[in-house]
Amino acid sequence: MPLKKELQKQCKDAGIGVGGTINDLKDRLEAYQKYEEALLGDPEELCDAILVSRTTAGGSEEKVTKEAKYAFERTLEDPDEALEVTQIRGEFYVGNRRGVSLGERPSELGEKDISKDAKIASLDAKIALLDAKVASLEKRDDLLAEEMLLLKAESKDYRRVRSRFISTFVRDKLKNQTPIDEMIIHEGNCTAHRGDAAVDALLYDGAEGAKRDDEYAFEVLYGLYPSDVKKISK
Repeated sequence: MPLKKELQKQCKDAGIGVGGTINDLKDRLEAYQKYEEALLGDPEELCDAILVSRTTAGGSEEKVTKEAKYAFERTLEDPDEALEVTQIRGEFYVGNRRGVSLGERPSELGEKDISKDAKIASLDAKIALLDAKVASLEKRDDLLAEEMLLLKAESKDYRRVRSRFISTFVRDKLKNQTPIDEMIIHEGNCTAHRGDAAVDALLYDGAEGAKRDDEYAFEVLYGLYPSDVKKISK
């Protein structure tokens, strides 16, 4: 049976802890040998070990390294620091609770990132939908603006024609024509019989049922297509 000093020497040569009982030293050496064999064999047989300890900070790099190594050995020898095996995102880890908790944090952060990405994708989809709605509303606004322009022009001219009708009645039936009636009749005749390319061009871009499709007649009448007149009017 190997003496404790011999086991401690083997542990020291292997760079592992030399504290504890003979059984502790044997277990430590056995675990180390299995680890070395796994390194030379199939890498899939390995799992990550996460051990976290507390040590003092400050001083030289050599001192910090030495004290950290001592802290790790104390953590391994502490009976309250039980090691456990856990699975994180499909990978097995062994370590003390503090170390495993640190290993779980990237998993939690990864899940949060996935959730965050999903929310961003959902927001992007909503923004795209809103953009489409805005574009549709802007198109409707353009159509409404043109219709309003047509209605405004038609309303003004229509009032002149209707006013001409009343003044004509005053002249022909009531025999009480005034200079104002004469002016109204003249303006109404001009409105009714003269052309208006700017207003007439809007008739070729109206709503369903009101849109004219004989652009050739407009072109013969005015020498331009309705679309050209609309551009000039703008």
